[in-house]
This record gives sequence, structure tokens and C-alpha cells, in this order.
Amino acid sequence: MKYPNFKDLILFENDDYVVVNKPPFIASLDERTANAEVNILRLAKQYSEDAQVCHRLDKETSGAIVIAKNPEAYRSLSMQFERRKVNKTYHAVVDGQYQFDNLFVDLPILNDGNKNVTIDRQEGKRAETYFTSIKNYK
Repeated sequence: MKYPNFKDLILFENDDYVVVNKPPFIASLDERTANAEVNILRLAKQYSEDAQVCHRLDKETSGAIVIAKNPEAYRSLSMQFERRKVNKTYHAVVDGQYQFDNLFVDLPILNDGNKNVTIDRQEGKRAETYFTSIKNYK
């Protein structure tokens, strides 16, 4: 697999943060496997020695990911994510014709250990999601 040049991924940068467009199939952090491949954190540390990934995206998911360039910036933004002060927006291409207009779903979800997420009303973590159809293709 050919890995991207970190500078080519940059969407925004200031003194404290760099936001990159994470490609699909590249992990955000080190994976727990013996043959761990390159990941966004490793690429970021080559760019900025103190780099820390402030949040994760699943390996298969592409999108904007924020990297702190210093410990203070990392603590600040990580706490905002932990306290749910950050709103996240995901766009997905799905099969079928759907017309959702701000459909609200409030169901607890749980990772089943096999990279699958399921609804689990006893053990799940609270998750609030709004669905809105942006465009339909035929």
C-alpha cells in the first residue's frame, strides 16, 4: 500500500493544531497487531514531534481528524471531545432511496468486539444521532 505524504493531507493548520483529511484504510493510532502499519499519528510525529491525535476515526472511515501540536492543545481539545462539547458530522453513501429530514435516533450502542456496533440498552453507551438526506441518486 502506498502511504500519503502528510503535507498533502493538511486541510488547516495554526500554532496549536493541524487538521488532516484521513484517507480510508489508514488507522488513526497504533493498532494492536504485531505487524502494525503506518498510521496518522506516526505520520504526524514526523511532521511535528509533539503531535497527538485528539480523536479517532475508524480505520475504514475517511474524514477530518484534528492533531494537536503541543500537550496543552491536546488536553484542551481532548477534554472537549470527552465532555461531548464537539459536534461531529458524518456523510455516508448508502444503497436505497431515503428521505430523512433531521430524523433523531437516541439509542445506546456497544462495540461487539468484532468491529460491529449494535444497539444494547443495558451495556451500550449513549449515542444521539440525527439523519438528514442530502441527495438521492438513481
